[in-house]
Amino acid sequence: MMNAASNLHDRVLTSSWNDGLIDTLAGLGVLLMGVSWQFDLVPMGSIAPALMIPLWHPLRRKLVEPRTGYMEFGVPTQLRLSRSMWMMALLGAGAFGIGVAGYFYASDNLAVADVSWIAALPAILIGIGAFVAGFAFGIPRFPLYALVFVLCGVATAVLGLEPGLAMIAGGTVAAATGLWLLGRFLREHPVLEEQAE
Repeated sequence: MMNAASNLHDRVLTSSWNDGLIDTLAGLGVLLMGVSWQFDLVPMGSIAPALMIPLWHPLRRKLVEPRTGYMEFGVPTQLRLSRSMWMMALLGAGAFGIGVAGYFYASDNLAVADVSWIAALPAILIGIGAFVAGFAFGIPRFPLYALVFVLCGVATAVLGLEPGLAMIAGGTVAAATGLWLLGRFLREHPVLEEQAE
């Protein structure tokens, strides 16, 4: 009986991410990081993921809950989700910071031919964060985003492009997927009548 309740809890928790809102906000956060890199606004990029976190609750309350209702998880689940959300933001900011530091350190201390792989580092670190977040939140799409970020990072290094382009590409994939899922969710789930009154 306890096992069935645990499985139901996990299925409900996983389905609560199917609206695409978290994908959209995470993707936009990374996209902003990449744009800030491209325009030499590095400090703005490091705080972009953390700026997306406070938007999730009000947007979910406005867009999702009037259509599906509100499910309140127990305190342990809420604490785990909160910790995971902040961990995801910190991993993103940390990955960006490590990537920036590694890029400039390597550029100053190694021959140009030796630093091309450093361009892949920010996107790969963000990919690792996406992979971890996928398991922490129970979102199977996030490991796929992780693969996209790793591939974009490697392509950036091989083609000798700026690291910000990999973040822009990966962030665009995540944000576009999230917007598609969110659009589908809004079409398929009209506002509940009791919520509309």
